[in-house]
Amino acid sequence: MSTAPPFPNPSGPLVGRLIERGLNDANGHQYMIVDGVDGRSHWVDTGPRDDTIEHIPMGSIVSVAPRATGPKPADRVIAEITADNEGRYSATLHQARDPAASAAFIATHVRRLEALRREGLVESGVDGSWRVPGTFLEALEARDKRQSREAPVAVDILSTARIDQLAAVDGATWLDRQLIGGEGEVAVRGSGFGSEVKAALKQRQQWLIERQLAEPQGDGIVYRANLLAVLRRRELSRVAAQVSRELGLPYTAFSGEKRIEGTYHRRLDLASARFAVIARARDFTLVPWRPVLDRSLGNAVAGIVKGSGISWEVGRRRPGPTVG
Repeated sequence: MSTAPPFPNPSGPLVGRLIERGLNDANGHQYMIVDGVDGRSHWVDTGPRDDTIEHIPMGSIVSVAPRATGPKPADRVIAEITADNEGRYSATLHQARDPAASAAFIATHVRRLEALRREGLVESGVDGSWRVPGTFLEALEARDKRQSREAPVAVDILSTARIDQLAAVDGATWLDRQLIGGEGEVAVRGSGFGSEVKAALKQRQQWLIERQLAEPQGDGIVYRANLLAVLRRRELSRVAAQVSRELGLPYTAFSGEKRIEGTYHRRLDLASARFAVIARARDFTLVPWRPVLDRSLGNAVAGIVKGSGISWEVGRRRPGPTVG
C-alpha cells in the first residue's frame, strides 16, 4: 500500500476503509488513517476530539470531504429579500419578489430560517415573518470558520460492515450503489484496498445473479429495476421481525406521515442505512437515524417530516410508551 499526501485531495471525497484513529499530542486534534479505494493510505486531521468520529467502528467504509463553508444559495436569497424589506422575510414577501417560485421552494427557505433560529442567528415573529439582521451573511461566514476549525471534515459512514462481509448481505449495500452507478460512485483502483473492493464487487454481482436480481446481458449485467428499494425492503422486513419479537410490538412501516412521536429505543446499523427504532403505544416503526437522537435514548422524541428527512425535537419529556 502506498501513502498519499495529507487529506484533502482536490479530486473529490476520500472513500476508503477506516484502519486507524488516534489523538495527535502536538495539537490535541484527532486523526484518522483511511485505506483508500485509490490504493493509498491517507492521514486525515479531523479536528479536536469528537465522539462521533470515535464511535465509527474500525473497518467501516467511510467518505471524507472538507466541510462545506460559506452561505448557501438559500441564505443569499434570504439576504436579498430582507435587504429590500427592512430586515424582514416572509413567504409572502418571497412570493412577491419571485412570482415563479413554488410553495415547496419557498418552504425550503423557511426551513433554513428555522434551523438558523435555533442557532440564534435570526428571530421569528408571531405573524410568521422573520427578522434577519443586516450582518446575516457575515455572521454565517464567521460561524462556518469557527465550525471548520472544530470539525474541518465531514465524515459519512458508507458501511459499518467490513468489505469481506458485504458481498452476501441481504440488503442494499454500498457495493450495490457502486454497481448501479450514479451519485456516489467512485473510481476504484486495482491495488491495496481498491483490489479488495473490486473482488467484492464481482462476488456481489454473482450473488445478485443467483437471486435473480441481476442478469448477464452481452458483455455486461442488467440489474433489476428499483434494485436498491427491493433490497432495502427485504432487509427492513427481516430486521423488523426480529425487533418485533424483542419489543413484543407489531411493526408498522413508516409511510411518510407528517409527524412521528414515540420512544427512541435504539439504533440499528443496517446495510441499507442506519435506522432508529421508535416505539409507540401499540406498535413501532423504523425511521432514518440522526446523531441528535442519541441524546434521548430511552426517552420520548417527536419529529416533523420535511422532504426526505425528519427534523427531530429531542430532550422534551412527553407521555409515551416505555420500553424495557
